[in-house]
Amino acid sequence: MLLTTLKYRFWEHTSYEPTAVLDVILRQCQDKAWKEFIVIGFLELLPSFLRSLRPEYDGDIMAYVDDDKTLTYFSTRKSIYTFLLASQRVYASHAVLHPTAVKVLYTIVREAYGVPQASATTAKDGDLPGDHTVEIIASKHTYWWPYPTPEKLDDDARNSSCFASEWMEHLFNTLKTSPLLQLVDAASATITLVLQKHLYLIRDALIGGFDVPGLLRSTWLLDNLCSWKDVEKIPLTVHAALFECIGVTAYLCHVVPDSAHLRAFQDRLVPYLTVMTHEIADKGLFNVLKTPVVAQHMTMCLISTHPTIRANIKTLVMHGGSPASTFVNKISTEPINVSYKRLVEMNMVPFCRGMMSTLMYMRSQGHHAGVLKEALQYWTYVLEGLPDGLFAAIVAASESKSKSGASLVRFPRLLHDFFCHALQTSDKADESYGVRVLRFLKVLWRFWWVFHPRQHKCTEYAGNRVLLLLLKHTLLHPSITIQRRVVELATYIIGELGHAKDYDSFRLDSHVQAEVLTLSKTWQTTAEPNVVMIDVWNAPTEL
Repeated sequence: MLLTTLKYRFWEHTSYEPTAVLDVILRQCQDKAWKEFIVIGFLELLPSFLRSLRPEYDGDIMAYVDDDKTLTYFSTRKSIYTFLLASQRVYASHAVLHPTAVKVLYTIVREAYGVPQASATTAKDGDLPGDHTVEIIASKHTYWWPYPTPEKLDDDARNSSCFASEWMEHLFNTLKTSPLLQLVDAASATITLVLQKHLYLIRDALIGGFDVPGLLRSTWLLDNLCSWKDVEKIPLTVHAALFECIGVTAYLCHVVPDSAHLRAFQDRLVPYLTVMTHEIADKGLFNVLKTPVVAQHMTMCLISTHPTIRANIKTLVMHGGSPASTFVNKISTEPINVSYKRLVEMNMVPFCRGMMSTLMYMRSQGHHAGVLKEALQYWTYVLEGLPDGLFAAIVAASESKSKSGASLVRFPRLLHDFFCHALQTSDKADESYGVRVLRFLKVLWRFWWVFHPRQHKCTEYAGNRVLLLLLKHTLLHPSITIQRRVVELATYIIGELGHAKDYDSFRLDSHVQAEVLTLSKTWQTTAEPNVVMIDVWNAPTEL
């Protein structure tokens, strides 16, 4: 408890040296005279002990490479990894101690990647995790990872304490051969975390334009998972991590399409996805896109520009969303958007989770018009065709006390704010992007308009504010096509509001209404309309 609470401050209140303490712990772990529960206690002490030795530095971490605290941490980590990786030999005849040592090893690996054991969330197999965060990784975050950087030969203390190939092979073998469900669960949780951390690093490095030598490439673990033919043995959480890899690389296709790192990473994913598609489409394996933890990545996977990945994902979507009666020669006769909407209807909350993750990342790292342009066609299908299902999912989430439920209640407001900002900057992108943003804003406003009278807290925002942006910003777009669509959308909103003048929340400023109608008539009767300058009007605080 003291080690967990005080962390590195613990050693400021004791005269013992960490090396001597570690020697005592490891000797007690191997003492056959102790009963099993005592040895288990010593083993479970190791993660907290190692975490307490990890220094917390401000500024450039590389300035502390030769610091005594840093060297002590890495030498201790090396000793602990050496001991735990040999646990099968040390506890060869102990059915309880060996699994405990393996779980401790995996805990230490996870904590080295920056996820404390106490903060880990649990979920049923295939369900979404309880928390919802978007993680941004910088190069300095990788210093404590147990993964070597061969280019930095002067940092031998760190590299020699990683044992990356050993613990990755250990994880993979546990996944393949272990008969103990608790070990398979621990291994799958660790594999998922490792895949995600390395994926996020590649994503943020390519988008941010920085390099981390030795880390912007596929890992041994990913290579072996993608080349494993027995995909039915892969746990759902690992499937979700692999599909997240496919989705993030699809995202990057529209941001850094010429990256050699991206092409290499996608090529590693192709064998896995090809085998999965064959097993599902031809052999009847359960379609993982029907599970919430995988379904949240479906939309991003669909926008991939890699021909093999794109074709396989479309096949999986058709087999997951189309009834058997629509297939002719193993190909569905239904359009892909119909199959897609059926899958989303089965997993509305995961769809919202995936969409929120994408938009929250863009709020932090900047709008990527190429990604939005491709994703909007699918997002529009859902808001246009399944508004009742979306509202029902939000209402159900509002009745739960989970963090994910609270974030889903704020989902419509997030969409409104994000795409109002996208509307203001749409003049910097191409015409087709602007058209799709306007179409999405129409169905988003329609969603707010239809469900606002129910007075649910998810619609407690000024949905009519979009009219101000339509008139102030997008009407001055250089594209005549965009200008016409702006007037059409504004006229549509005004027309709908005309049926709701009894509702105070829908009451519209008369000057705005008159201005929109005047502009609409002007644009409809002019063959080649010129840009119209709008005077500032007295708009209400809340439209």
